[in-house]
Amino acid sequence: MNVTRPQKILVTMPTINRPERLKLDGILAYAHEKTGGRWQISLDFGALSGSPAPISSRRADGVIAYVDSDERRREVVAAGIPAVLVEDVLVPRRSPRARHVVTILCDHEAEGRAAADYFLAKHFRSFAWLGPETETEWSRARRDGFVGRLRAVGFCCADASVGVEDELPGRLASLPRPSALFASHDFRARQALEAALAAGLSVPHDLAILGVDDDAAICTTVSPAISSLPTGDFRLGYAAGRVLNELIRKTAPGGRTIRFASHRVSTRLSTDADALPDRFVAEALRYARGNLAGRLDAATLARRIGYSKHMLQIRAQRALGRTLGEEIRQMRLSAARDLVAESDLPVADIAESCGFTSVSHMALRFRAAFGATPLSLRRKWRCSSAEGGDYGIIHKQ
Repeated sequence: MNVTRPQKILVTMPTINRPERLKLDGILAYAHEKTGGRWQISLDFGALSGSPAPISSRRADGVIAYVDSDERRREVVAAGIPAVLVEDVLVPRRSPRARHVVTILCDHEAEGRAAADYFLAKHFRSFAWLGPETETEWSRARRDGFVGRLRAVGFCCADASVGVEDELPGRLASLPRPSALFASHDFRARQALEAALAAGLSVPHDLAILGVDDDAAICTTVSPAISSLPTGDFRLGYAAGRVLNELIRKTAPGGRTIRFASHRVSTRLSTDADALPDRFVAEALRYARGNLAGRLDAATLARRIGYSKHMLQIRAQRALGRTLGEEIRQMRLSAARDLVAESDLPVADIAESCGFTSVSHMALRFRAAFGATPLSLRRKWRCSSAEGGDYGIIHKQ
């Protein structure tokens, strides 16, 4: 292919909702920053409104296509040009192996698992799921990931979904207190918040609420503001642009499937609570989460909450089943893992912000927990040739 002439890149993707608009923004940002004007982006305006044009009718050097059916998938593959398929559900499990095609799957099950892990880290023991008004493939995947992770560690999950919205306040009021509720998307989380307040529940102390998409317009215009799991759609679009460029330039193979998900929650007041029944330990841990870069030994935490160091250590062991120091170390490791996976911050800055004494200290903890250094894990989680795991933000299948 003559790479000196501009390359026509067809982007066929709906933008009727915010996640898809963010994917498109990511694609355009990659093209602007990395292709040096070599790409001419052609938008399929039919796809923008939900009616994509046939791929065969568009001359292009490469295509990024949102795929929501077997027919559309076959059509894009049959065009025979370098293509990145963006799929919103994990169906089919086995994607095309054509050498000119790479598939990026939005891993909604992983999002559900991340929500469960987030609440488990806050020591909740009662959980609920609130699905959308009309169930979809992506909502089922989020529910299955959430419920499956909880079941794996011995917990059940109530279904708070109701047929009539007027019944939602009563349904939420019937849940044990405290409970943690995962909503299928941010607007549903906002409906849950309004219903909980109407039922006289305290959010987050009676009911903690977490949504998905991190849409500030929905999450931050209510009180308390709603915590949310960002889906990373902009980063997904950016990655799609990079992968297509690799296919066109033949610097990376096709026939791959990349599963993409985020698990770093944007915490706001709707989940700003710890479900531990011991309020002294819960208060100490809440302070610790917000001050990971500082000194967090038992004496410091006890002084901050106005309590006895010795009694705090005893109560922490009883409430947590492990020492306060072990809990703090796990907090720091989890925070560092999230930053390594989802940010471009230098490892030295991550180590400092999470309270490690040095980069080598953090690397030692990473090796013990994950079997690899922070930098090698970052490469692995960003589409390296290694096999990813549950905590991989981007991993291959």
